[in-house]
Amino acid sequence: MPRKTRPPPSNSITKWLAATSDICKTAQWMAVASYQWIPERATERQGTAKQRVYQDFFRRSVLASYDATCCVCQCDLSPLLVASHIIPWSLDVKNRLNPENGLCLCLLHDGAFGRGLLAVTGTFHIRISKSAKSSRSSFVQDAIVKYDSRPIFMPRRFRPRQEFLDWHGKNVFVA
Repeated sequence: MPRKTRPPPSNSITKWLAATSDICKTAQWMAVASYQWIPERATERQGTAKQRVYQDFFRRSVLASYDATCCVCQCDLSPLLVASHIIPWSLDVKNRLNPENGLCLCLLHDGAFGRGLLAVTGTFHIRISKSAKSSRSSFVQDAIVKYDSRPIFMPRRFRPRQEFLDWHGKNVFVA
């Protein structure tokens, strides 16, 4: 059992560390160092960035088409919904604002869609990647895998265009 020591005066950290066991040294050094090694210089900087113009039009159009409901799981919590581009914004200038290039997805399914773990087929059914299916996580099984082969919740307007879904299936989806 390590012996108990008092916290060191600020000028004698080395002596204090020398008086403790090796295990305690590491823990105590981390506690002392954690606040002493924080950079004292600025942690932010000014910059310029491109801003997506009319993105709000795309979001409102897509969410309204799907009645503000995720087309995979039917989550209807608006703060968790995303107007997800089927062909990414950066890759298709012509269809950036086209609501037929969008799906209403919750944050989880948007992440899975964008990383190729989830796709929508030409018959508007959900496809789940083999890597997601092989997950041992009960959360992944319940929140993603269980939707495999199910139809999406269809929009009232602006159905996803077949050519966009095909592009995503060939270029993003990881079978």
